[in-house]
Order: sequence, then structure tokens, then C-alpha cells
Amino acid sequence: MSYAPFVTNILSILEKNGYPENRVTLPLERMYEVAHAKQLNFNKVLDQLRERGIDHEKTTEKIIFFPLASQNEAPSNSPDLSQIMNQAMEMMQMLSPEQRAELQKTVMGMSDSEKADLLQKAREMGLK
Repeated sequence: MSYAPFVTNILSILEKNGYPENRVTLPLERMYEVAHAKQLNFNKVLDQLRERGIDHEKTTEKIIFFPLASQNEAPSNSPDLSQIMNQAMEMMQMLSPEQRAELQKTVMGMSDSEKADLLQKAREMGLK
């Protein structure tokens, strides 16, 4: 069971889609299915990609590949949580009290993974 051809294929797909200059998104479930059909463990594939400097982030439906940041540097295009929270608070002040209450109720009912997805979407929208 050699992982090299599958890893090489993923590298080729990433490069064709603008990696490393761009983050590349692929369907998560499909990636697991293809690996399984080849009798490979997709998590081990991800480990091998990480060894090559390719990191990833999973959402419920997709996997996003991007260059592995060195431990000493924070990704320059990734706003921190406090920046996003400040901008969200500014936006919330424009809402009516009823709209704020409904939004707060919605967020409080979210699971941790849903909140993480929401934060990722905020980053993708360029909230800083």
C-alpha cells in the first residue's frame, strides 16, 4: 500500500488550483471516499502532506489546504479573534434590540463546531 501516488495526485490538484498562493478547497467526504477506495487512510495522507509543509483545516463539508505556517509566525492574512469580535460588536450596535436578542439566541444554541465554522466564514469574508 503505497501512499506516494495518491499524495502526488493531491499535490498536482492543489497546484492546478493555485496552491501555494491560494488556499485550495476540496470536498472532504469525497477525499475520504477516494482514499478508502485505494485502501488508504486519508488521515495518514494528511500527515504526509503536513510533512511536506501543507496544512489543512476541515469543515463539515470541505477541507481547505494552505501552507504550513512556521511556529514563530502567525498567518499574516488571518485576523485574530479579538479583531473579529470587535468588528462584530460594531455591527451588532446597528441592530435593533429585538434583532440582537434573536442573534444572541441563535449563537448561544450553536455547537462548538458550528461556532468554529462561523468564525472561519467571518475570516473568509475578510472581517478583521
